[in-house]
Amino acid sequence: MTTCSSTSGPSRTPTWRSTRERSGWTSPGARALSEHTHAERVREDFMSGIRSGVNGTPTFFINGVRHDDGYEAETLLSALKHAASQPDR
Repeated sequence: MTTCSSTSGPSRTPTWRSTRERSGWTSPGARALSEHTHAERVREDFMSGIRSGVNGTPTFFINGVRHDDGYEAETLLSALKHAASQPDR
């Protein structure tokens, strides 16, 4: 595992980006991030989530209805079974 530290300025934990930049490593994903290749699509998805009532992650929708109960497997499975037992809307 590689660790980094800063001796000047405020103490801070190095980020993935700063570590990647110092190493000279690039990838298509890193280039897409730095060039904002997908920024418009991310914004569209973000706004769509807001319009749908998403106010954090994770947010689950079951048959178009936001699931506001817990996210444990048993709770989600119960909600899915309940939704499956309802007549189609």
